[in-house]
Amino acid sequence: MSWSLRYASDNPKKKVIKQLEKDFPKHDMGWVHDADWSGPKEIDADEIDSSNRKNWAASHEPDRVKTRKKRIKKGKIKPIVLVKTPKNDKYIIIDG
Repeated sequence: MSWSLRYASDNPKKKVIKQLEKDFPKHDMGWVHDADWSGPKEIDADEIDSSNRKNWAASHEPDRVKTRKKRIKKGKIKPIVLVKTPKNDKYIIIDG
């Protein structure tokens, strides 16, 4: 089964909220409830804003990245949550 089918849902907003609630404090979740959500869908890497890559937690956690790569290859990883704002022509990684 493809990645997209495994994570497909009639209610992507509900899935995103459930995923993010595990990683973020409740007081930071207001915008998540107000946003319009769609997906899952596959995005080319060049469509993702990586300009602040040095600030990503993953850039300082090489062992965690290796573990995550193994899990992705096995199909055992939660999807990456991306947002696109009117002021940015690329997606921003929120979680994943």
